[in-house]
Amino acid sequence: MTAPRKSEDITRAALGSLPALISVLDYKGAIIHVNDSWLKFGLEHGVSDLSLISPGLNYLDICQKGIEADFAEAKLVRDGIVSVLNGSEKIFELEYLCKCGSYEAWYCVTVTPLQLSCGGAVVSHGNITRRVEEVRQHRRSEQDYRALIENALDILKIIDSQGKVIYVNPAWERVLGYAPETLIGGFILDKIHPKDQICIRRMLRQLQDEPDLPHSVEFRIRDASGRWRCLEVIGKGLRNDVMEGNVILCSRDLTERREAEMALRRKEAALQTSHAQLRALMGRVLVAEDEARRRISRDLHDDLNQRLAMIAVDLEKISGRVPTTPAGRIQQDLSELQGEVSKLCNEARRTAHYLHPSSLDDLGLVVALRSLCEEFSQRNSIQVRFVYRRVPESLRPGIRSSIYRIVQESLWNVSRHAKTDLALVSLSGTDTRLRVSIRDRGVGFDSGSRSGKAGLGLISIEERARLLGGTLQIRSRPGLGCRVMVDVPIGRQ
Repeated sequence: MTAPRKSEDITRAALGSLPALISVLDYKGAIIHVNDSWLKFGLEHGVSDLSLISPGLNYLDICQKGIEADFAEAKLVRDGIVSVLNGSEKIFELEYLCKCGSYEAWYCVTVTPLQLSCGGAVVSHGNITRRVEEVRQHRRSEQDYRALIENALDILKIIDSQGKVIYVNPAWERVLGYAPETLIGGFILDKIHPKDQICIRRMLRQLQDEPDLPHSVEFRIRDASGRWRCLEVIGKGLRNDVMEGNVILCSRDLTERREAEMALRRKEAALQTSHAQLRALMGRVLVAEDEARRRISRDLHDDLNQRLAMIAVDLEKISGRVPTTPAGRIQQDLSELQGEVSKLCNEARRTAHYLHPSSLDDLGLVVALRSLCEEFSQRNSIQVRFVYRRVPESLRPGIRSSIYRIVQESLWNVSRHAKTDLALVSLSGTDTRLRVSIRDRGVGFDSGSRSGKAGLGLISIEERARLLGGTLQIRSRPGLGCRVMVDVPIGRQ
């Protein structure tokens, strides 16, 4: 086999191996060669007589028939082939939709000059359906992505590596009042609060170092009306070929949320202030109550009780001077009146002691509490034991009075709720603190569920402990009794 013959065979074999539909034309447009893919396509799509698409036919005549059949691309292909054959064009390309019955596919026809001295052209039809579908899908994705961005509630901005704004979405106008076109070409820091620009710069540096990681920051920006608004921005580097080095910034308006949080904090502060004022008022009420009790008790003891005692003595003297006569009952009536006055004296003394026992001021807290426990045991069917250890002899009047009232109120609660016959009051101290405990073995309750249900007595105990700077603990379980513990500072006595 000669070298030219071998080269021709290799060329024909190469053309036959190509998937594109290839036909070779002479300088007049006549088909002088087609590859196997050309013939196979004809057979698969209804061409029973291969002579209609085989060498010998003129490709320009085939195009003319297509023109007469109103195939829009036929004239373009014919003109393209002619331009390549006469040398006015080096290459001609056209994408078209091929329809053969139910078959539809996109092809790209390419016409190039035949590299022979006699001229001619090579016409190649390549199937580009997959590429066209990919392009269409990409366009649809771009349209969906653009629609998503254009209609997003969040504020979107894309900046280049120099911080220049290259895109903003319509949300900028809806949220901040700036038309997008007025921001394109501006700088990232435009309209941002001067004190917040440093954090934006820091975020941009972080995005340069770690473009794949999102970074966020809060900042203030001036809207079109001149008002400062609070935004949270999340930035991320773009990594595709077109946008490499650029950054997308997604911002959300936090102004209303932050204003609501500030309003809530102001209300909480006002509530705390009102609560503190209420507690201070209650403290003053308790102090005033103790002072009133002390004054009334003193008046009862020093004035009313003494005057009643003098009346009783006078009645006794009168009763001794009145003769006893069978017909009269004067002495008996005076004796009865003397008895009533004595009862009234005892009642006044008891009331004065209840309001403020004189022993609290005269003899100290230990004696007053022992007397209280004894009197409580006598009036109620409950035995109250009192123990004490290392109690300083000198205590401030406010401490003595508050501890006394705490024990008194706790014992009242025992008599009303505990359903027990035994209680224990213990008082102990150090150089700086005083602790009192009131314990019973009654029915008890769930101390964890008492929140919001405290009575006035318990509130009084809590406030007295708080006024002394102390703490209150209540431990109780159903069936296991209750223990009230108050620990207060007393300073170094």
